[in-house]
Amino acid sequence: MAEEYVRVCSLWDLPPGERMSTWISGTKVMLVNIEGEIFASDEQCPHMQCSLMTGPLKDEIIGCPCHLAAFELRTGKVLKGPTMDDLPIYKTKIEKGDIWVEQPEMEIL
Repeated sequence: MAEEYVRVCSLWDLPPGERMSTWISGTKVMLVNIEGEIFASDEQCPHMQCSLMTGPLKDEIIGCPCHLAAFELRTGKVLKGPTMDDLPIYKTKIEKGDIWVEQPEMEIL
């Protein structure tokens, strides 16, 4: 299946060091601008769905403010529990000053 991307915002709407969240295809996605590189992941920790928007951020590692899990934003890999589940991440691209995010796969019941 070909990758589909969704335009989220202008690059100017997400300056370096900032985060934002948005809904894409029924999934709440968090975007983080780290020194001009845009990372996109699920907005909620896979452990108990706590929002990562206010979690500590150091380099490319984000922490869950609720139970102290930690994830690598480039790969989604869990670095510290209590969860054993990786953080879903999405590809991003910048075209003509706009941020585009890979559309999450919709779950089929």
